[in-house]
Amino acid sequence: MSEEKPRTPRDEASDPERAPTPGDEVEPGTQGAAETVCDVCGGNGRLENGEGCSNCNGTGVVIKAVGGGG
Repeated sequence: MSEEKPRTPRDEASDPERAPTPGDEVEPGTQGAAETVCDVCGGNGRLENGEGCSNCNGTGVVIKAVGGGG
């Protein structure tokens, strides 16, 4: 039997059915959109003071429109 790995914040960010974060330009799963590094925390999910980033909800990524998507 294989054990299921625990989900990480990055796994949550990649889920197209997840709730949007404040830093998302478009809804998760939108055609023509992609994950990119959060501008506020630089992709680590934490602010300089050690608190979780509220822009990406601690995932380190946000969804942005690319190539005219959204």
